[in-house]
Amino acid sequence: MNRKHNKRNIVIYHLLSILFSLIFVLPILWALIASFRPEINIFQGISPLSFKVLSFFPFTLDNYIGVFKNEVFSKALLNTFFVATTTVIIGVIINAFAGFSFATMDFYGKKVLFSIVVASFLVPGDLLVIPTYNLIDSMGLIDTKIALILPLLGNGMVIFMFIQFFSQIPKALSEAAVIDGASYRQILIIIYAPLTIPTIIGASLIMFLAQWEAFLWPLVVSRSINNGMIQLALSTFTQQYGTLWGLKLAASSLLCFIPLIILMPLQKYYISSIASSAIKG
Repeated sequence: MNRKHNKRNIVIYHLLSILFSLIFVLPILWALIASFRPEINIFQGISPLSFKVLSFFPFTLDNYIGVFKNEVFSKALLNTFFVATTTVIIGVIINAFAGFSFATMDFYGKKVLFSIVVASFLVPGDLLVIPTYNLIDSMGLIDTKIALILPLLGNGMVIFMFIQFFSQIPKALSEAAVIDGASYRQILIIIYAPLTIPTIIGASLIMFLAQWEAFLWPLVVSRSINNGMIQLALSTFTQQYGTLWGLKLAASSLLCFIPLIILMPLQKYYISSIASSAIKG
């Protein structure tokens, strides 16, 4: 009797899981499929009870061609890749050194600084927009790529990930290297870095996605097409007398699926880095 009851619960659980998954996935799937339709056919068969909603026909690539021909969007796409890649390269180095310092060194104010790093998780980024803007403005960096990169170089979550991973590495390794005359920089680069590949990949993905998804900060500091970001470029497809739905859906699909394409082959490293940061060795 208990086995039948358990099987019934398992079946109900899986059915509910499938139902809720469809509720979340179907709108995204429809947007992707609709982005391959001509403008006049996008909202045909919109009823969720009709299989036409998942039909690719009539099929066209005009929307994607139009998106890449749009000067504002194509420029913003290149800007976003440049800003995100630069943030990842510089940010991972800075945060790795910070995490290494916390994990392997004893210095005055270490506990206070570590508390600030942890507390930064609780502070919404939007809350810091005004003071950060005032600082960037005082430096004369408004409407520059540096203004987009600089505030996102330091990431409390990434620092914490490196601290947790480095703390699991036996200190005997670094102590032996110090005796042999190695500097802390050499210890990090030669000994620790090769062991930290999953954490580096996870940190890179977190920082890349932070720039890819950024909206409010680019909105505040970007004032020209040369420094526009991809999230802001979506507004170019909403015009005074209506929305160009084909172009907007194509652009939105690119925004969603480019990070997925990057994440898919690196998923196991990303999960490994997040899991290891939750374990204190």
